[in-house]
Order: sequence, then structure tokens, then C-alpha cells
Amino acid sequence: MKPEGVPVAPKAHPYVEFCRRHHAAPIVFSLLLVAFGVFSGRRVGLDPSTSSLLPADTPTLAALDELERRVPSASRATFLVASSDPAFNVAATARIRDEVARWDETRWALDRRDPQALMERRLQLVPADELAALADDVEAIIDWEECERLPGCINLESKPEIPTREELDARFMAIPEIASLVRYLGRTSVFEEPEGARHEAVPDGALCARDGTVCAVEAAFEGSPSNLAYATTILERGEALLAALRR
Repeated sequence: MKPEGVPVAPKAHPYVEFCRRHHAAPIVFSLLLVAFGVFSGRRVGLDPSTSSLLPADTPTLAALDELERRVPSASRATFLVASSDPAFNVAATARIRDEVARWDETRWALDRRDPQALMERRLQLVPADELAALADDVEAIIDWEECERLPGCINLESKPEIPTREELDARFMAIPEIASLVRYLGRTSVFEEPEGARHEAVPDGALCARDGTVCAVEAAFEGSPSNLAYATTILERGEALLAALRR
């Protein structure tokens, strides 16, 4: 029998007749589809890392996996506090450091670092051949000056030029190890640079500007920032921690 009402395609007549005789069938079928979808959704995994966008057989992915195996990944984060109150900034960064240090993923967290000991030993990184060349230059200058002051001694060569501070700095900064250390310490020269007066509220080695208007906390965490879910979690924790300081 052809159903009355809305026109139906001929191929759909058997289905419509079945639904008219069995009213509960479409509902049961829909519930089964929903249950199947829920069950399947629980078994579907989602990889949030950016490396999952690469094909499984790409050499780049294999290299990343090997690097991860050899060198466990870690992510770095810096928390900044800026205000016109240096004492508040120092206290706030100390609180952030203590809170971040309690997180399970935290490797380390610090709000101060005194690089003076490393800076005092910077020339120990000079290679032996460079030290020998410097010693020869100094010895040539001393020999020339001694001969100049001795009666009857004649210097057959012109006076060696004493290198300027800029020339020595360029010579030392050409050594990769020294250049890396100097830049790591936030400097641009091998020589000690005069520093402005530090605010009385800023302790020695604090990661703060000289006037204390900006202070920082540096931290390292387990896990890779390429994992978007992990990175989002750390970001949300950090934002919540900074928001708590404003209350």
C-alpha cells in the first residue's frame, strides 16, 4: 500500500511501511547508533603533539624520536612581574618560584642567579694555543721596553703595539666558548662593564632590572612544548598563578 501524505520515493516505500507497523524500531535504531558512537569515541585516541602532523614514515619523525630517546625533552618558561614597586616585584617572584617548584612537572625554578663566579673564570676557557700567542705578544712588549731602558741596548725593531681593550675583546669574543659564556651571562663584552646603582630592594643576583621595576622567574619543566595539550596546561597554570597575584 502506498503511504498517503508527503510524496515518497518508490524505493523508500518498504522502509516507510516498516516504520508504520513498528513505531519503536527507528528509536531503537537511533539509540544503537548513539551507543555505538559513544563506545567508539572512548576508544579513539588523539595525539596532541605537532609531530603527529608528519607522515609516520618520514625521516624527520624518526630523527625526532631518536632525539627524544637520547635527550629527554624539557620546556622552559619565564614569568615576568612588572610594577613601580620593586619590593612587591621581588616578593611576588619569590612566591611564584615557590609555587612553581611544587608542580610535579617542574625540574627547577629560580628567581636569582649570581654569575660573578663564572665571569671571574671566563679566561680559563681560552685555548692553550691562544694563551701561548698572548704570552708571546706580552713577552715581545716587555723585551722591547727592557732594551729601551738598558744603556747600550738598541732595539732593531719598532715598538710592538699594545692592543687596545676593543682589540682584545674582539680577539677573545672570537673564541666560541668564551662568546657563548659571555652571552649566556647577558653581557656583550669579556671585560667587566660598569653597572648602574641597584635599587635597595633588589637582592644580589636577583633576576630583576637594576631599578627593580621588572623581575622574572625562570623555570624548566618535564615534557615537550610541542605537545599542545601539555603546553596549554602549563600556560593555564601560569596565567592562574599570575592572576592570583593581582587579588
